[in-house]
Amino acid sequence: LAISLCHQGQAATDAPNIVLFVVDDLGIGDVGAFGNDTTQTPHVDSICNQGVKLEHDLAAAALCTPSRTAMMTSR
Repeated sequence: LAISLCHQGQAATDAPNIVLFVVDDLGIGDVGAFGNDTTQTPHVDSICNQGVKLEHDLAAAALCTPSRTAMMTSR
């Protein structure tokens, strides 16, 4: 058990940080990192500049409830 706990602690420090935003009614051009120059989003912009910025996404449905359900159930 002790060896298992030590190994888990080491693996946790090596894991990457992943931030996933689930936002209703946000368009791709509504964030500064994706080209909006009228609305200030400095924190989101810094995450995009320091990490990976994904420029293609898909939604399970046009409504938020099925999209949230698909994300939570991995379907």
